Amino acid sequence: MLYSRNGEFHFNTENTLVNTSGQALMGEGGPIVTDPDKGPLTISGNGTLSQGDNTLGKLPLYDFPKGEADLTQVAGGFLAKVSPTLVEKPSLVQGAVENSNVSPVSEMISLIMVSNAYQSSQKLMSSHDTLIGQAIQTLGAPPTA
Repeated sequence: MLYSRNGEFHFNTENTLVNTSGQALMGEGGPIVTDPDKGPLTISGNGTLSQGDNTLGKLPLYDFPKGEADLTQVAGGFLAKVSPTLVEKPSLVQGAVENSNVSPVSEMISLIMVSNAYQSSQKLMSSHDTLIGQAIQTLGAPPTA
């Protein structure tokens, strides 16, 4: 089984909920299939998908502990793992977008610091090369009479 953090889904021509690659989203009972005549799809906080009064399925939410060696990346942005842990009380929010896990300002500051360190190292190496060149000219020059 493959897992993904990408929450972008849409319906294919058979009204099955699929990801951007066209692979079906698997609920606890199988693929999620809708009836376009029964209204909009809604998701509750516990992951239950419904359309009007009809329950279509429930999205399982899994936990992947940090540092697990058996978590491998698969082509297409998916993850594979031997044994994830099912979250017993998930908390999902329909229409929400996950925030970034980095601060753009601190990352820009880090980038500037690395750039400045690189420039300083480059100047140091250039000065060292100049001193070596001068030493070779001075020591390698024939004695003057």
